[in-house]
Formats: sequence, C-alpha cells, structure tokens
Amino acid sequence: MSIIHQHLRLQLLGPPGSIPTLIDLTFDSEDVLEEFIRSTFDTEPPVSHPKVDVPKLDVIAPVQVFRRSLVRDDEDDRMCTICYDEFRTRKHVRRLPCGHLFCAKCIAKWTVKHSATCPTCREALS
Repeated sequence: MSIIHQHLRLQLLGPPGSIPTLIDLTFDSEDVLEEFIRSTFDTEPPVSHPKVDVPKLDVIAPVQVFRRSLVRDDEDDRMCTICYDEFRTRKHVRRLPCGHLFCAKCIAKWTVKHSATCPTCREALS
C-alpha cells in the first residue's frame, strides 16, 4: 500500500493481508520533514501556568525548621520530591496547603519559575 500526499510518500511493505514489516516514509526535502515533525508534536500551544513570588509563598507556606514532629504519618514525605534530599533536623522546609513537604529553596524556585501548584499533586497554591 502506498500513499502520496504532496511532498510525502508513505509505503507499507510486506506480504498482502499481513502486518507491514517495513515502513518507508520519504520526504522531498528537509523542510517538509521539519514541518511534518512540527505538526505532529506541536499540536497545542504551550501552557503558561500562574506563578507565585516568594513573599506570597511566605504567607501560603511559611518556612519552618524541620524536626521529626513535622512528619505526620508513615505516608508523609521524608524527602523533598524536587531534589530528593532527605529531610534532616534544622533543614528549612515548607509545607504546602495540600500537606506535601519540600525544601524551602526547592519549592520557592518551583513556584517562582515553574508553577503555583504542588509538584506532587498539582493542587493550586492559592
């Protein structure tokens, strides 16, 4: 079976009535190939997430000094899921409203540069 569309040729090769064993995808030029790839993967515009600056984060999730009493139960975080460092006594941490715990610096960087959501559960910080 062969399909020809403008500058693209797709040919499926194999015994009739069976699953093709070889696919030949040929483009007339690199520009056509580039456009094909772009149209395949860039189907949606990039999403811009709201962000939170550090003063607002200080209100939402104040900095705390980590101690064992901050660990609520066996299911609670014992390490930062951004940098994967284990929490140690006297480390600065922030607990988000959803309950997830992070290094203070890691979650500040996340909310300022990436998104005003929890990196673990995606709950909004507002």
